Amino acid sequence: MSNMIIVKRVKIKNILSHESTEIQFPLGLTALIGPNGAGKSSIIDSIVYALLFNPQSARSFRGGGRRSLLRIGASDGLIEVELNVGGKSYIIQRILSSTKSESAVLIEVEGDKKRVLASSVSRVLEFVKEILGIPSLESIRYTIVSRQNELTSFIEETSSSRREMVLRLLGLDEIEKAKELLKENLKKIEGDIRLFEELSKQGDDMKKQLLEVDKIISKKISERDELSEKVQMLSDRLKLIERIKDLLYRYNELKIVKEIVVELNKLGKLLDYCNRLSRINLGELASTLEIYNDAKRRIDELNKQLYDINNRIKELIEEVKNISNMEFKWDKDGEVVEAIERYLDEVRRIKHTMAAEVSFNENSIDILKSSTVCPLCKRELTEELKTELINGITKHIEELKNSIYHMDEIEIVLRKILNDVKKYDRIRAELLSKIAELGDQINKAVLKYSDMQQKIQSIIKEIINIEEFKECFTEYGSSTVKLVQCLQRKAIEITNLYNEKINFIRRLYIGGEVDLNKIVEEFNIIKNELLQLGVDPDKMNYNDIELKYRELNSEYNNLSQILSKLNGEIDAYTKHRIEIENKLKYIDERVRELKKSVEIYRAVDVLVNRFLGRDGLLAKILTREARRLIQIYTNRILSELGLDFNVDIDEDFNIEVKSGNGELDVRSLSGGEMVALAIALRIATAYTVFGKLPGFFILDEPTQFLDSTRRRTLFEIIKRLSEKVPQVIVVTHDTDVTDLADKVFYVNKVGGRSIIGEKIVELETMA
Repeated sequence: MSNMIIVKRVKIKNILSHESTEIQFPLGLTALIGPNGAGKSSIIDSIVYALLFNPQSARSFRGGGRRSLLRIGASDGLIEVELNVGGKSYIIQRILSSTKSESAVLIEVEGDKKRVLASSVSRVLEFVKEILGIPSLESIRYTIVSRQNELTSFIEETSSSRREMVLRLLGLDEIEKAKELLKENLKKIEGDIRLFEELSKQGDDMKKQLLEVDKIISKKISERDELSEKVQMLSDRLKLIERIKDLLYRYNELKIVKEIVVELNKLGKLLDYCNRLSRINLGELASTLEIYNDAKRRIDELNKQLYDINNRIKELIEEVKNISNMEFKWDKDGEVVEAIERYLDEVRRIKHTMAAEVSFNENSIDILKSSTVCPLCKRELTEELKTELINGITKHIEELKNSIYHMDEIEIVLRKILNDVKKYDRIRAELLSKIAELGDQINKAVLKYSDMQQKIQSIIKEIINIEEFKECFTEYGSSTVKLVQCLQRKAIEITNLYNEKINFIRRLYIGGEVDLNKIVEEFNIIKNELLQLGVDPDKMNYNDIELKYRELNSEYNNLSQILSKLNGEIDAYTKHRIEIENKLKYIDERVRELKKSVEIYRAVDVLVNRFLGRDGLLAKILTREARRLIQIYTNRILSELGLDFNVDIDEDFNIEVKSGNGELDVRSLSGGEMVALAIALRIATAYTVFGKLPGFFILDEPTQFLDSTRRRTLFEIIKRLSEKVPQVIVVTHDTDVTDLADKVFYVNKVGGRSIIGEKIVELETMA
């Protein structure tokens, strides 16, 4: 049981009536109990969906598409099933959505480590089949997982359907179908053989009666045979000559084509050069030169404007120097502006100082006018001295005001110069930016032009010595553009010539695909065959062959007429025995027809009875062994389950029930016995198909049509089954299983949602 498979857990969200459900399944007998419609089967269907169903086939799942599985109002849902296989855990997740495609993932769990093994629905299903070690996912559904109303389907099927199912699970259904197709023909052939033997005996008896008559015509027959041999020899010679005629005609036709093929091969070597030449864009080259020249012209114009601006700024600097006597160099942008602004600040400071001095002197005059003593030296002021002092101060005030006025004029001029310098600085910056931008365009154009020139020179270097292009190099070797134009024209001519010749060959081959190598190969094969026949195709005249053919054909027709006449003579000798001969002829014809059946009988018999179908060397052994194992395991399981009957399964998979009272019809079994037999057959089939006892067994409503007594009996059988199969999961609405199950989950629907519990909640509502 090292590879025992156990269902550890199932988790479903927004699936059918389940909003969020998670169940841990232990070993032993687990029962899911609840009333009809509570959502029990939805749990089993979720397990089946996760393990078996592809979205393409899910349209038939529960009678609807995958969207019908989603809980009403939900846009997506989740089914998660965890399996334990040989001690390893695997989690299968299926994510359903109403708006996008379904997704799936398979995760391997080892301790705390998780590893994704597959991440699409198809890959996940393939991995599930590989992990479980089963031939097909379909085998689960027909063995260890019984959905509602499917438990007894194996028994209820016809014997042929049952056989087909087992063969399909074993992967032998195709072999069986092949055998069945030939089996009917084999029976017909066997009848033909018996008839063949009877007619052969009758024919022998009649031939004895005709022996004497045959002696009379034997001489004529001998003559006819000798003549027939001559006619046959002539026929063989005619066929040989006719073959030579056909080969010679085809040889002459291919000889022309071969010459074209040789030229095509030569032109084909130039096609790559032609394609590369055609990709050279001279317009782009000219456009790149135009961009370069235009950018260079515009840079020259902008440099002239920049020169004029720089000269104007220098003139303004000279004006500043003349006004301010400042000395500075124009080494960087903004230096002139900064110098003028500093000087303006100095002018404003001087003006402010002079204005303050004017105010001070005017106040001094007012003080002197009203004072008799000098405010500074305290000397007595005479009127004469006072007048002298006031006149001196007044004169100084005028000088200061003149200086302030002069300073105002300087400030006005400098402000105007400052504004002009700022304006020219902005214009100069814009010009430098445009020059830089155009410089980038020139650099890009130069790079692009150089790259194109490099490619052009590369291909020119490769083709310069090719004869087909030499004319261009001779005439335009010094002009790149004209040279390329000439080379492109030559490339077009070469390409057109190649296409014309290939199209001509295609027309010969009625528009089919042309393989030039095969044409040459066919030409050589035909030539060799003619040489082997003793014909040199280059020396042989087709008309001579035609003449020889007509001569032989004339001789053939003459001998054929003689042969026909001889046959007529033989017929004349046999008229008196026409009645017996007709009967013998009929028998002979029938025997000849039946002889075909005799001849193919062995081949068909070997196919039917040794190779194909259930009786084939491979299929016969496997099918017989499968039937034997299913019968043995079924009876062993029935015995272990305490049932007092067993079954025989014949080679056609008819099931016969045997008990102490003799043979019984399967249909005569009670409902409980029928279910028990179905369970035993499913487990036996699983054992046969998987090669091992299944680790788990799922039954959905196995007792739905049984009375209470039979339900109890069946649950006891299922309990005994759980002692053999490590894990048995039963879905039922019957509470009789409660005391038998190792674990019970109660399923009820509350407010439209399925609720799972391990205790009985309002049991009377679930009855």
